[in-house]
Amino acid sequence: MYRLIIESSTEKGLIVCAKEKELLFKKEFLCGQTQADHLMPCLQDLFKSCSLSAALLQCIAVGVGPGSYTGIRVAASVAQALAFSRQIPIIELSSLSGFIAQPPKENYAAIIDARIAGVYIQKNVGEVSLEETFSPDICSLEQLKSYLGEINYLVTPNCSSLQMKLKKIDPEKEWQWEERFPCAHALIDRVDLAYRQKKFKEAGKLQLLYLKKTFAERQKRDL
Repeated sequence: MYRLIIESSTEKGLIVCAKEKELLFKKEFLCGQTQADHLMPCLQDLFKSCSLSAALLQCIAVGVGPGSYTGIRVAASVAQALAFSRQIPIIELSSLSGFIAQPPKENYAAIIDARIAGVYIQKNVGEVSLEETFSPDICSLEQLKSYLGEINYLVTPNCSSLQMKLKKIDPEKEWQWEERFPCAHALIDRVDLAYRQKKFKEAGKLQLLYLKKTFAERQKRDL
């Protein structure tokens, strides 16, 4: 049976179709204010490319954050609508779980900007035991240097804002950046394990983790 993965929590989105752990389809796309316009055509491409109907889906996995409000809501809405209509289970994915260093590194961290809260971060994502629940840490900028220790290789969907922030906390450190889309195979592995362990969610009961808005963004919203 087939598994659908939708991840659009960050600036770089991904749709995947897998038959258990075999990758059948992968589509990367840039997220933004119009990602609803990108997501549905990508799904149509997936079903057409794989000669697949929603009736053959075994489960749907969706990125629940941390990430943007719009990106998470769009993906969660589509996933829950499909799951409810076909009566199939939903699996939650942490958005950081796909950011694997390529080629593999001994020490690195997946990181995204958490705005006023600092950063969301996870060390050595690819080495986290699949038997463990993957949960990103939130870390203030003041704590980040201590948290990272000797790690200077960072994997992220967008490094522009983070580069300025990290330069302020340690101007002398030579940070190495890898900006990339989520790794399809890493997400497939986590979905496969979650399915075998029956870590399912009901439609309408996903725990979504949104980024906190900055003061300027809140002001703009209230105008």
